[in-house]
Amino acid sequence: MRFLKPLFYIIVFILAANQPARAALNEKLIQRGVDLTLNMRFEQAIALFDSLIREYPQDPAGYFLKSAVYFWMYTQDVRMADVAEQFEKISDQGIEAAEKQLEKNEEDLDAKFFLGAIYGNLGRYYIMNSSWIKAYWYGKEGKDLLEEIVEADPEYYNAYLGLGIYHYYADILPGVIKMLSYILGIEGDKKKGLEELKLAISKGSFVKSEARFFLAMTYMYFEYNYLRARDLWAKLARAYPENTFFILSQARCEMYMNDYPAALQLYKKALARKDARLKFAMNRAHYFVGQIYFKMNRFGEAVEHYKLAVKNIPPKDGKRHWIYAWGMVHLGESYEMLGNRAKAEQCYRDVAGKEEIYAYMQGAVKNARQRLQNPLTWFDKQLIYARNYRETQKLDSALVVLNRLKEEIDSGRYVDKKNEFFYNLGLVYLKKGRTSEAIALFKKILAEQPEEPDWLLPYTHYQIGNAYLRLNKKEAARAHYERAGESDNPRLRIQVNRALDHL
Repeated sequence: MRFLKPLFYIIVFILAANQPARAALNEKLIQRGVDLTLNMRFEQAIALFDSLIREYPQDPAGYFLKSAVYFWMYTQDVRMADVAEQFEKISDQGIEAAEKQLEKNEEDLDAKFFLGAIYGNLGRYYIMNSSWIKAYWYGKEGKDLLEEIVEADPEYYNAYLGLGIYHYYADILPGVIKMLSYILGIEGDKKKGLEELKLAISKGSFVKSEARFFLAMTYMYFEYNYLRARDLWAKLARAYPENTFFILSQARCEMYMNDYPAALQLYKKALARKDARLKFAMNRAHYFVGQIYFKMNRFGEAVEHYKLAVKNIPPKDGKRHWIYAWGMVHLGESYEMLGNRAKAEQCYRDVAGKEEIYAYMQGAVKNARQRLQNPLTWFDKQLIYARNYRETQKLDSALVVLNRLKEEIDSGRYVDKKNEFFYNLGLVYLKKGRTSEAIALFKKILAEQPEEPDWLLPYTHYQIGNAYLRLNKKEAARAHYERAGESDNPRLRIQVNRALDHL
């Protein structure tokens, strides 16, 4: 279910700002509230929307906009009092106001829009709290109302953003959840969802920033198109310079694209703000800075940031936070790279002794247990140095280390590490244009058919596909892409599908 976490970050403001032009409301006031919220000036936004409610107490817009502020804070773990309680209370008030409007005029599209938007937000809220029946009831009600709106008026463009969200996510939901969505009438269509979002961007009234936000999240977490996501985050960060979340998201895209200096600069900018409201976000930023320093082979600095990442981080919703579990594992690895096995073991034991029900957390436990049983050897450490040099584009330095390791492999030592060695050397050759040599190394891995690590075979097929594509051998590339696509890794499958689409 970690797969769905980014869905919760698609804040209510995606819909909150999509209100139509209502004659009774001061649109400039609404837009100012939107801007205040997206700039994380939450108290000022709440005060402004309170004034809107006082002026128009019968209109659901003010209640919805105010609830939007609280839901944004809730999804971002903002530490302010009674956030969840206030969200529920104000949402109920908005529902009551919208229903009264519809009692007067059941064709009031604006009232339907706000009611549908509130239902949609409540649906996401209950998903976050694992209240599945409530989540699906509210989600379906919200989707039905939005569909009624565009059926009555296809030019009610603001509604397409909410529909785009539903259609996109219903298509990518896993297994049982997707089946339940179908039963409840939420049919998925990823392409349709993206087209609806584009329509909302081009023709909606108050949707541009919110649509960019949603698309950035989609490109980043589900389409793995980091370049497009990075550009969208950069635009949002320029438009709303006080929004730390936008800066952190842009930084993460830079990381995914291996531009570690740019990512580090952005993370430091966010951390310098010391925003006490965003505790988990700050811990997460320290975690990623730790990863960057690790990849730069600056293990002492990695230790300091991993320590800050796991410091004073309580369980979330009664469960251990992933930042703590993985932060401790990576802190242990950093200590090992510095030669301090005793401290590394302390970190590993803290994680290894726990049982976790979530797959992502199980990975941390499994990794910690393996590290306890198998200390990093000299060869392991050298391979980490080489991998880090490769990922930070220091290919010549990577080759120096790998050629030293090649001597060990050729001498018959470290036989159990040879496939990972072949993979890393093959990637360096591929980056340096030595394509045929890369293919030869990757094929050595295929000949062995190693079961561990479990990522190695599918990624080897994927890299052979890339290599053959460079040689314009498209059918050979297709065959290996298809083998790679058999993996259960969602990110790899999307990369494979994208590659196949371009053949």
